[in-house]
Amino acid sequence: DTQNDRIVEWLPGATQGQVVAGGERGAALNQLYWPYDVVVDADGPGGDRLIIADYQNHRVVAWNAGSTQGQVVAGGSQGG
Repeated sequence: DTQNDRIVEWLPGATQGQVVAGGERGAALNQLYWPYDVVVDADGPGGDRLIIADYQNHRVVAWNAGSTQGQVVAGGSQGG
């Protein structure tokens, strides 16, 4: 949900999605700014995690399942 700065999970048959990452624009580790793409890493440490291309923060963030914040794995908020 790029324009709302969040990643939403939709389970089969659901009528409403659940925000699983972000939801508020910013550069803090619990925020995203124009998330562009996401993949699920089923082999991540501790189980499933999301790998998120956080476009306007110029970073890639790993977000573990159930976590309230991500961890920067590439880039940063300064661009380059």
